[in-house]
Formats: sequence, structure tokens, C-alpha cells
Amino acid sequence: VVAPPTQLGITTQPGGAETGIALTVQPVVVILDATGALVPSATNAVTVSLMPNTAADAGALSGTTTVNAVNGVATFSDLTISRQGTHRLRFTSAGLTSVTSASFKVTRGERQLVITKQPGDGISYEQLVPQPVVELADETGAKDSRATDAVTVAIATGNGALSGTLTVNAVHGTAKFTDLVVTGSGAQTLVFSAAPSTGPVSVTSASFNVAPPPPIVWSGFFGGGGAPPKLNK
Repeated sequence: VVAPPTQLGITTQPGGAETGIALTVQPVVVILDATGALVPSATNAVTVSLMPNTAADAGALSGTTTVNAVNGVATFSDLTISRQGTHRLRFTSAGLTSVTSASFKVTRGERQLVITKQPGDGISYEQLVPQPVVELADETGAKDSRATDAVTVAIATGNGALSGTLTVNAVHGTAKFTDLVVTGSGAQTLVFSAAPSTGPVSVTSASFNVAPPPPIVWSGFFGGGGAPPKLNK
């Protein structure tokens, strides 16, 4: 005889949280009988709600907040919390004793762009040397190696026109530009922008100089001798 379900338990605690980004460790809840044993036949719906430790930590929980158990196990996959602070999650199911997770911290998931290689001086119509490199970083300035956001570059100040590959997808948090050309002359700056899930971010480069193209020197026509042309009859 299979014992009836009476309570919920947590086998995987939530964790790895940043605001606006799905928890790195999503919770897993199990349906148990009175002895604490898993009830593999249970398919109960389990609902999660947010329990901030203080009113100042209150935020919103989004994602799929109700999951039907499969073989007695309810696995959450996309829970996201909107506010930093210390939180717990409470899991409930009709007719069963609820369970609350351990406390975990939600850090501010803001992103920023950091230029790790500034664009170098160039010559109009020729590629900049060096080409700029930009990283997506967390609020501490540390690179977020998970980031794959698109980074776009444009002229911020100066009279130049920018060409080349203007949008680059970050790889392991780094966006490397390879073929940027500024047509124009004088001092220029570039602005880099991205739109990660936590909101748009941008950064402006240091000033660099673009020299005009070298003049074309006229050396006359190629040919032999200085004899005037003859008229054919």
C-alpha cells in the first residue's frame, strides 16, 4: 500500500541569484509521505512565492511559479527575482504541509561595459590600430563570462564616419572589434552600447586621432621619350 502524500520537501535549494536574471540554481521540491519518503505517484501542483527577510528586501518573483510534480518531483526552471537583498522561497500545495527554503542573497544584476583595449590612432580610410575590445562586467567591474550580448559601436564625438562590423556578439563576456575604419580627420571618440536583460548600458572610449589620408603625388604619364605624337596618314 502506497502511503499518501502529506508534506513537501526541498532537495535542491535556490541560489546563484542576480536581479532580473534567472536563478543559477533553480529549486527542486519533492512530495513526501508522513515518514519523509518520496511518493513517486504524486503529481500535485506546487506553487512558489517570495518571502523577503525584511520589507526593504521585498521584490517580485517571476517565471513559472506553479509546477506539476512528475514522479513526485516538482522542478522549477526559470524563477527570477526583481530586487536585491536576502530572500527565501515558500512552496505550497493543496492539502500538504508547506516548506520554506533556506535564506539566499540576491545581488544587483546590473551590467556595465568596460573597454579593455582602447581604439588607437588611425589614418582616414584605413583600419584603426589597435582595434577596440569591450567586456560586459558586473557591478564590481568583474567580467561576466556568461554574457553573450551584442555590443554596438558608433561615433560619439568627431567629424568621422564609421564603417566595418559595427555590432559584435560577446563571446564569454568579451566583444572584439576587428575591422573598424574611421573616414574623417581629427580627434574622435567611440561609444559602445549593449542591452542586456538588466537594462541598456554604454561606455565611451578615450579620444584618439585620425590623420587625413596621405596626398596623391602626381608624377606625370608613363611613356618613352619626349617626341611629339605623329599624325598617321
